[in-house]
Amino acid sequence: MLEDSLASKLLNLRDQQPRAAPGEIFQLVHLETLDLAHNEIGVLPSEVCHLAHLKKLYLEHNRLTTLPNELYKLSQSLTLLGIAHNPLEDELMQLYYAGLPVLLAHLRATRVRRLGSPSAQTVRSAGLNVEGFDLFSTNLPHYSFPPADTASLDYARTPRSA
Repeated sequence: MLEDSLASKLLNLRDQQPRAAPGEIFQLVHLETLDLAHNEIGVLPSEVCHLAHLKKLYLEHNRLTTLPNELYKLSQSLTLLGIAHNPLEDELMQLYYAGLPVLLAHLRATRVRRLGSPSAQTVRSAGLNVEGFDLFSTNLPHYSFPPADTASLDYARTPRSA
């Protein structure tokens, strides 16, 4: 079956019932269509991003609960993603319904930063602990300012004649 895909740029593993996507698939960088629908796959490996020419990815009727963030790397080639009938997280399904570009943009925005990146190095060297930090649920500091000088404010509001 893998040999057939070399000439056709299509690999059809529909209804083969694997519990995991075979790792050899992600070495077939020429693939344009990959059909893994109607199987028992629980995790789509991040190596899917190696399939740089992939246009169509069928994953319907599997056991996927999430998608790898690296899938965003296929945003230049991927035109169809079939993920219906998977127990995916509600947020991912809503983004999927909004459209493939929206879903891929979300995956890109939520990807995990590598610990070797310069920004992570700077944060670590400053002695800051950012593990589990969520900008949206963190309270911002409250700053108190001295009372305003009302005479200066009145002067600033007064129109000047030329």
